[in-house]
Amino acid sequence: IATTLLERIDHYYSCISDNIFEIYEKWRSNNYAIGKHVELKLLQKSVISGMLVDTDPVDGVLIKSTNGTLIRYRFENIQHIQITKSPD
Repeated sequence: IATTLLERIDHYYSCISDNIFEIYEKWRSNNYAIGKHVELKLLQKSVISGMLVDTDPVDGVLIKSTNGTLIRYRFENIQHIQITKSPD
C-alpha cells in the first residue's frame, strides 16, 4: 500500500512541477477581483483598502493604495478579502 501511495504522489507531483507556470496562469486568470477595489482584513485586525493589482500563490496580493503606493501582503497575514465599491 505504501509503495502505491508513494508512486501516486510522485506521479501527481511530476504533473504539477512540469506544468507549474500553466497552472499559475490559469489560477491567476480565474481571479475576477484583479483590477477591482478591495478591502483586506488583516490578522492584526487592521483593514487595508485599494485596488487589487496582482495575486501570486507564494507572494500574496499586490494592492495599490489610494495615494498610488504599491504594497504586497502575504496570504498568511490576511484574514479576509472583500470586493468593495471604489471611493472615487
